[in-house]
Amino acid sequence: MVSTSNALDAIVLLVSCIDSMEKRRMIHQIDAEMITALLMVVRDHIKPIPGIHSAGAGDSVSRDLGSIVSMLIEGELEARSD
Repeated sequence: MVSTSNALDAIVLLVSCIDSMEKRRMIHQIDAEMITALLMVVRDHIKPIPGIHSAGAGDSVSRDLGSIVSMLIEGELEARSD
């Protein structure tokens, strides 16, 4: 069984791998940023970042993550239609 801690560790390792690949120019920077942003959304779903979801404190962070995902999805759909 996979624990919450295992899932969070996996996300951190994925982000680290993406960073390493981007630095070695194995992946484009924009792709690395997109994948990292999506992983942050998954991370926040698994275990919300402490403090940002209490008493409206995280409203802007949640809004920002939602906006990033929307832009990435729209951009991906536009790229596929070309």
